[in-house]
Amino acid sequence: MRTERDAASVIAALLLQQSLLRCALGCCFTCTFTILNNSVPAESRGRMQGVAMTVGSIARAVGPTMGAELFAWSLTNGLPLPFDVHFVFLLVCGMNLVPVAIAMATFTKQLDMPFEAAPAVPAVPMTPCTDTRSDTK
Repeated sequence: MRTERDAASVIAALLLQQSLLRCALGCCFTCTFTILNNSVPAESRGRMQGVAMTVGSIARAVGPTMGAELFAWSLTNGLPLPFDVHFVFLLVCGMNLVPVAIAMATFTKQLDMPFEAAPAVPAVPMTPCTDTRSDTK
């Protein structure tokens, strides 16, 4: 039998877990966009951020639907491991390992520094404009 104390403990644990999760997601989001910003020249950052947000939004829209469908399929298909009830969890694990492997293979210390574009063109000195019209009075 559950008591009010058990319910309060569960709620406190869930609040702690959600707080830690939100802090971790905020840190991951910030780090991801810092790496993305450091990988392109300044004039391309807007386009890159738009593409990154679009991909993230599509993933948030399609992910839960596909996950639910795959999980329902894995419950009813009658196939052995790895296609039984563990299929979705194994699939998500594999999907998480792919970006980690790509990051470990391609990320360098250079991504910690802002993107170095081509050397800047020296500025042309400004000269005052003089009136060369002959009809000035």
